[in-house]
Amino acid sequence: MDIITLVIFLAILGMFVIAGFDKITNHDASVKRLTSKIGGDPSLSSVLIWMTALFEIVAPLVVVWWLITGTGNIAAISAAVSLAIFTVIVTIMFYGAPKASNKWPFWSNVTTTGALLLVASTIYNA
Repeated sequence: MDIITLVIFLAILGMFVIAGFDKITNHDASVKRLTSKIGGDPSLSSVLIWMTALFEIVAPLVVVWWLITGTGNIAAISAAVSLAIFTVIVTIMFYGAPKASNKWPFWSNVTTTGALLLVASTIYNA
């Protein structure tokens, strides 16, 4: 893998690792935000936040492993596509249709989804 592709992949995937660690270090705020969206018991939100944090940290590492070793193509593609699906779900859940108040986060997530699918395509075609 060339250095330019490596830098691009790290730029796309780095956001998820940072977000995962942010959910760990700001767990209570993350639980509160999720609970306000889904309602119900905050303990369910807490479990979902821990699972999400783990996913946001591990999935990018699977892709990076492929970048470093060239092995695990299917796992790396699955990780990138899973992150794209996750981004679509979170976008719908937290932002819905773009409005004046949330248009930039919405379109940022659409762009991220496209970038993740491009990552998956790049791995597939490697």
